[in-house]
Amino acid sequence: MIFGKIFELFTTVELGNTNILHTIMRQKRNYFFIILAFISIISCKPGDEIDPLEENETQEGNLSFGKSKSVSTYAGTIVSDWNSLQIKLIQATPGYSAPVAARTIAYVNLALYESTVYGLVGYKSLEGQIQGLEKLPKPENGKDYNWALSANAAQYTLLREIYGTTSDVMKSRIDTLRRQTEVKLKAGVDEDEIERSIRFGAAIANSIWEFSKKDGGHEAYNNNFPNEYTRNGGAASWMPTSTQTKPILPKWGSLRAFIKSNIESMPSVKVPFSFEQSSAYFKGAQEVYGLVKTLNGEQKDIMNFWKDGEMSFTSAGHNLAVLNNIARKEGLKMDDMVILNLQMGIALHDATIACMKSKYDTDFMRPVTYIRQTIDPRWTNIEKDDSSPEYTSLPATMAGVTAEILANRFGEEYTFEDETYAQALGKRPYKNFTSYAKEASLAQLYAGNHMRTSIENGVESGRLIAKNVLQLKLKLSSDSTVVNM
Repeated sequence: MIFGKIFELFTTVELGNTNILHTIMRQKRNYFFIILAFISIISCKPGDEIDPLEENETQEGNLSFGKSKSVSTYAGTIVSDWNSLQIKLIQATPGYSAPVAARTIAYVNLALYESTVYGLVGYKSLEGQIQGLEKLPKPENGKDYNWALSANAAQYTLLREIYGTTSDVMKSRIDTLRRQTEVKLKAGVDEDEIERSIRFGAAIANSIWEFSKKDGGHEAYNNNFPNEYTRNGGAASWMPTSTQTKPILPKWGSLRAFIKSNIESMPSVKVPFSFEQSSAYFKGAQEVYGLVKTLNGEQKDIMNFWKDGEMSFTSAGHNLAVLNNIARKEGLKMDDMVILNLQMGIALHDATIACMKSKYDTDFMRPVTYIRQTIDPRWTNIEKDDSSPEYTSLPATMAGVTAEILANRFGEEYTFEDETYAQALGKRPYKNFTSYAKEASLAQLYAGNHMRTSIENGVESGRLIAKNVLQLKLKLSSDSTVVNM
C-alpha cells in the first residue's frame, strides 16, 4: 500500500525530479533506495538547486529540457565552420562592403546565441537588452533538444535569407554545410528531438531576420552609394577621391544600434580641421605625405596585408577570420564560440554605426584632397579609400573592437598569427592584441588613406564600444555583468 502511494507521488513530481525517479525505477533498485531517494527529494527546500551540469537544465526562468546536453559538450567547429563559410560569402556576394558585412555578422551571431541560450548553463536571452528585441520563440518545456542542431538550423536559415543575392554556387555551399553538419549531429538522436531542435533553430532565425529588417540597413547591399545624398559643401567637406562620386552609406550612422549607448561613444575631434601650416592638422597631413613617399619593405607588407578593399573579406570579415583562427587553434568548445561570436558581432556592428556617424557629422576631406590643396597638387594615395569622410578610420575602429573582445577572452599578452591571407601573403605574427590593433590600423596611414588622429581615435572608440558590449548581462546571476570566460 505504502509503495503504491509512493509510486503515485513519483509520477506527479515536477519534471526535473521525474527524470531522476524514473531512472531509479527503471534500474529496478529495491524499495529501500527508492524511499531514500524520494525522501531526499521532498526534503529539499525551495530554492535548493541540483547541479545544472548534471541535470543539463538551462537556468533560463523555470524551463527545463530533460536530458538535453549542455552546449559546452559540442565541438566549437560547428560554429567556426559556419564562420569560415560566411567569410567567403562576404567576399563572393556583391554589395557586401565592410559596414554591410559587420551588420550581417552581428545578426547571424545573435541568432546563433538565441538558438542555443537554453542550453548555455547560467545564461539568458537578450530580449529586453538589445534595442527592439522582444518576444522570441521559446523551446518546449520538458522536451529534449540537441542545441547543436538548433544552431545549425539557425545559421543555415538566416544565411540563406541574408545572403539571398549571392551566387548559386555559394547557395549550394550553404546547403552542403547544413546537410553535412546535420548528418554528424543526428547520429544516435531521437527523431522527435531532431525535428524539434531544427524547428526551434529555424524559428529563431526567422524571428531575427524579421527583427533585422527594421533597423534601417535592410538590403543596403543594393545601394551602398545612394544618389540622393547631397554634400555639405563646406571648406573642410569630403570630396570624391576617385571615379566614385557618391560617398558610401551616408545614413549608416542613423541605424538602430544593438546597444543605444554605443552611438554615444563617438570620439571627439581632438585635432580640429585647419588649413593653417602651423596647425596640428596640417602637420598630420605632412606626416602622411612624407611617409607614403618613403615606405620601407615592412610597412609595404603591412599595408598590403590589410587592404581589405572591394570584393575582399572586408575589414569586418578579416577580423572575424582572426577570431576564427584563434578559436580553432585553441580548440574552443561550442559554448565559448557562441559567446565570443556574439560579443564580436554586436561590437563590430555598433562600432561601424558609431564610426559612420562620426564621419558624416564631422565631414572632413580625406588626406589626398587636403594634400593636393595644401602641399602637392599631383600627390596620390597608394590604395583607393572607401569613399567616405576622414574622421574616424573604420578599419582602425574595427581593429580596436577585435583587440578588446579577444583580450577579454584570451588575455592581452596572448601571442598569435593572423592567417587570413596566409596563402598569398604569408602570416603576420603578433605578440599581443595591442600590437595587432596598432598594425591593422597603421596600414591605413601607410596607404595614405587616413591621418594618425583618425586612426588612433578610431582604435580608442572601438575599444570603448567593445567594453560596452562586454557589459551585457548575459548571465542570470546579478553580479555577472562582465563576461570573462
